[in-house]
Order: sequence, then structure tokens, then C-alpha cells
Amino acid sequence: MDGVGKMKKKYAIVVSAMALLIFSAYRGTDAVMALMLEMSTPELTKKAEAIVRGKVKDMRSEWDVERRFIWTIVTISVSKSIKGDSLEGQDVIVKIPGGVVGRIGQETEDAPIFKKGEEVLLFINPEVYRGEKVFRVTGNFQGKHTIRDNIVIEKKLPVATFLGEIEGVR
Repeated sequence: MDGVGKMKKKYAIVVSAMALLIFSAYRGTDAVMALMLEMSTPELTKKAEAIVRGKVKDMRSEWDVERRFIWTIVTISVSKSIKGDSLEGQDVIVKIPGGVVGRIGQETEDAPIFKKGEEVLLFINPEVYRGEKVFRVTGNFQGKHTIRDNIVIEKKLPVATFLGEIEGVR
């Protein structure tokens, strides 16, 4: 083997060793990597047990029972039920991962963000939390849509057009 061939072989061994070292370092951590796949309106509509329109009435963050995770509890005053059992006129609780309790905060990158007083259209599914029925947003941030001046902001569509897309799937 000539000098150039030996040099290439040494280089390949060093690069392989570095790659293995980096892979081993990340494999041993508690870090979790996830990929959020884009969901279309038809997919969200099919996966959601309920779709509601309402206004954010209240928000508070709290620890779970084991004090491992912080959840933000969002109260939505439902003005219209679009899919599922009628929730019109009711307050529903939506549980969102992340929040701030005291001086400690947890953030989930793909969690929807709510603001008190905003009007929203939500694709939601029920679950039980602390013995009560609550909802989770289907598709995380993808299942939460802000309505302002009768426009669905994330879709840049009039509400009636977006509701037509949903009705076309059901």
C-alpha cells in the first residue's frame, strides 16, 4: 500500500471512530428526539373525536401528581360544536403539555399556544386527568386554530371556507 492509501485508511478509521463516539454519547442521554408529521385538515377531522369553536376563558399551569411534568389547563367556553357530542354552552378543559409553576418552566416545542380571550377552533380528543374528563388537542399545535375577524389565521381562510373543508370530510 502506498503512502496515500495508508493516509486514506487512517482517515477513514478516525472518522468512523468519531462517528461511533458521537452516536454513543447521544444514545446514552435522556434526550428524546421526535418528529411531528404534518396533518391535513381531513386527517385532523378524522382523528378528532370533537371539533369546537370557542373562546379561551382561563389558563393555569400545574404539576402532575408525581411532580414530573407541568401541564397548562386551558378553559374554553364553547360557542359551537362542529363534530361530536354537543358541547355548546359548556366550558371544556383542554390539557396542554408545558407551562410555568413558580420559577420552574417546561416547554414542549409542538404544543399549541393559547392566549386568554382569543377565539379558537380546536380539534380535540377526550382523556381522563385527575379523575375528570378533559381534552387534548389532536395533532398538537396543528389542531389549534386562531380566529380573528372571521378569518382562520393559520390557514388564511374565512371561517366558513375552513368549516366547509371540515364538513366535506365528515
